[in-house]
Amino acid sequence: METKNLIQQSANVIRLTNLKIGDVYKRVDTQYSSTEIYYGVITDIMNDGENSFIEALEYTKSYSDVKATIKIFEGTKDVSIFPARIIDIKEYFDYAIKDLEKNIEKKKDELQKEITAYENAKLFVSGEKSKQLTEAEFEEMTQKDYITAKKIKEEKIKELTD
Repeated sequence: METKNLIQQSANVIRLTNLKIGDVYKRVDTQYSSTEIYYGVITDIMNDGENSFIEALEYTKSYSDVKATIKIFEGTKDVSIFPARIIDIKEYFDYAIKDLEKNIEKKKDELQKEITAYENAKLFVSGEKSKQLTEAEFEEMTQKDYITAKKIKEEKIKELTD
């Protein structure tokens, strides 16, 4: 049995009778190998008496992403659009929006780390950071002097432990 027959027997028919700027709708696109659902809002309606067009801003989700596109519908082409309620739109996009929010926060943290590293590198290279830096104290000696000093220390330690 075709899905169409099941739906026709159990669902009411809903037809849009009028569209105006600001109306939200749900559109099903079956042009490609998979069926896509789009939610849109009418942004412009154009009619010169012979030609008519509808411009809409449409949103679709894919996993944790929401994509927006501008869609133009020609008045002479068939389109499958259905009424949409704001609550349906919220429920449909809620998970993807939460995922996007998490990704944005993660990327903000990553970007902040890069900004800090960049600023510190600039300060270091410019010499500003070096004003806050101090050089370690050191003593320079020849290898012979080092060996002699080491022997003297070892003898003193031996004397103290005996």
